[in-house]
Amino acid sequence: MSLAEKIFGKPLYSISEADLISYFSVEQEENSVVEYKSGKVELQKVLKEIVAFLNTEGGLLIIGAPEESQADKTKHKVCVGNLTAWNSVKDQDSFIRILATQISPSPIGIKIQTVSTKIGFVYIVEIAQSFTPPHQVNGTGTYYIRLEREAKPAPHGVIEALFLRRQLPNLKIEASSYNSKTPDSPVELNFSISNESIITAESVGIICLLVGVKKVSNATGIFENANLLSDSVRVDYFEKDRILVKGLQIPFSIDLFPLYPEFYVSIACYCFHTQIQSRAFIVGSSGDVLKQFDSTGLSDNTQLDSLQEEFRKNRSGHFANLLNVEVTNDGNDRERIIALLNLKSELNFAFPDDLFSFYEIIDGYDNTVNGVAIKLFSIQELSEQTSFEHNDFKGFRIGLLRDSPLSVILYDNKEIRYSLMVWRSNLPTHHVETRTLFEMLSIQLS
Repeated sequence: MSLAEKIFGKPLYSISEADLISYFSVEQEENSVVEYKSGKVELQKVLKEIVAFLNTEGGLLIIGAPEESQADKTKHKVCVGNLTAWNSVKDQDSFIRILATQISPSPIGIKIQTVSTKIGFVYIVEIAQSFTPPHQVNGTGTYYIRLEREAKPAPHGVIEALFLRRQLPNLKIEASSYNSKTPDSPVELNFSISNESIITAESVGIICLLVGVKKVSNATGIFENANLLSDSVRVDYFEKDRILVKGLQIPFSIDLFPLYPEFYVSIACYCFHTQIQSRAFIVGSSGDVLKQFDSTGLSDNTQLDSLQEEFRKNRSGHFANLLNVEVTNDGNDRERIIALLNLKSELNFAFPDDLFSFYEIIDGYDNTVNGVAIKLFSIQELSEQTSFEHNDFKGFRIGLLRDSPLSVILYDNKEIRYSLMVWRSNLPTHHVETRTLFEMLSIQLS
């Protein structure tokens, strides 16, 4: 029940002149949540009272009340008698504009009932306790709080405590996956970002990463212009002017065809004044969530790092199974591999992450699988290769399949693919392209 209902027995916007006359026909005292001001009050004092209510427990302010007088039996002043109009503002709209510009941060949750009388307007202002304290009067830069029956300047310690009480946007990530379990059917991923707080989220950003993907389709929302890079899809979405209020959502979805028995999904969102919220999943090709991580309430991302590392090792394991090899690297020299490949190559572009997954398990490969001769250069051999260029791409040879060159190709549109050119009698007779190394090997070794 609102203060207006407690005092007048009816909603704020139903209070009339007759209600006010009846109310002030008897002596009325102010208290910690009720303040009366006569029509002679200056605008700055009104702003001070409203700021004090915002910073404390909220309250009800009646502007145009009878002038105060000394009660006979108490030391407190009381209001009783005729109403007095307040003409310092033109109308209610002007009053609202003044509150928005003269109080910082701009208050929300203030309700105003304007009561017309024969002599002018009486304003009944219902102020809710603020979710974004502390507030100050811009003209003086002073913070006020309500102490007993008065608005007083707030001490430094109180101001600091009010800042700590300030509520922030609360972004929430919802995610679901679904697979019809029919042959060759994709996994449907659906996401939404919502704001659970009444505080508006400003400058909303979203980062989404999908790893272990062969193909994507039916992309909506932030995924609409997403590109598949090797076996990954990464989307960085940010709009400086994008806001998100409670009750609304930012939905987006995508259908993907997994490359491995499981794939990795991570999604993070952020906005002005908040930390990044993130969730991550390892999802089976059937759409079932195998493991997940949620950053809500956590002070660090150790669990997220662990989930990422688990998927990376799983992906490396799929290469090991495909090539029927044992892991020769312990997976701890990833930074060395990255530095060696990037610094010694002439391509000047980042190698696909799935290529690193291969080198994390084995430093080169030279063998025959299912009757197919395959050689993938060692890290040292790879670092000694030189790049080649064509009209719309440049490439880098990483090995041989059936004695034909296997290369990583970077197109002008930044798309990366693996390419196998089969030659017969010094003429190209067959050309295979895939997005991932695993897919290329799977095709050739099956």
